[in-house]
Amino acid sequence: MKNLIFVLIILTSFNIRGQMANGFAGFIPGLGQVTNGNYWEALGYLTSIVGFSSQKDPKLKTVGLNIWFYSMYDAWRDAGGSPAEKNTPMLLHYAQTFNPLNIWDPIGATLIGVAAESRTEARKEYYQEAKKSGDTEYIHRWHNTEMWKSTLTFAAVGMGEEAFFRGFLFTGFSRFMGTWSGAAVSSLMFGFAHVGNRQENFGRSLIAMLFCWQYHRNNYELGKNIFAHAWFDQILVGPYMVSSSNKSWRKRPLGIKITIDY
Repeated sequence: MKNLIFVLIILTSFNIRGQMANGFAGFIPGLGQVTNGNYWEALGYLTSIVGFSSQKDPKLKTVGLNIWFYSMYDAWRDAGGSPAEKNTPMLLHYAQTFNPLNIWDPIGATLIGVAAESRTEARKEYYQEAKKSGDTEYIHRWHNTEMWKSTLTFAAVGMGEEAFFRGFLFTGFSRFMGTWSGAAVSSLMFGFAHVGNRQENFGRSLIAMLFCWQYHRNNYELGKNIFAHAWFDQILVGPYMVSSSNKSWRKRPLGIKITIDY
């Protein structure tokens, strides 16, 4: 959270113009919609963000955070920010994670392929970390009762982060900084909004540049970005949550199970 606050402080130092001001008003949940005169929509965002974020379950908190991200993109878009998908509702963007046609994209397919190739080593590393801290029993139990929910959570992450960092920040900054300057600034913000050391966050920034390129080449439509981001995270972050000595792909493909035994 401190990284995110740091990024938002940096954002306020820019000369924010036009529709971007409406988007950043959404830092207070619902206020971006109020500035656009969409009062019922503002109430919907406010109640959903506060409702999810106040839960104890970290997955639900994550959903709340990403609805908040999306609300800022939505406020910017409704204020006339462009290019953007003007008539695409949030739930349709959320559903893009589960649209298999979105795999037909060279950048997204490459990112998912790299994640899949790296997954075995990632699981091995995460399992060793869990073993050192003595929490493997908890992780295994948590997997058997909760793991299916992570797919739904990562769908929200793909939706919210892509809408905010690519749909809003990349496009908004590009309007007065140029396309690739906007991509660089928004990508650095994406990288350093995450928890991690400097090297890890620069790595995230490079991946974010690829997401900017993907968004640009797909005519500023978010669907394929959301799909690639959600599954990239599910494949690589999923192993941490299901750190298991059982390497069977049938048990844990892409971070979830084929066999339903809940």
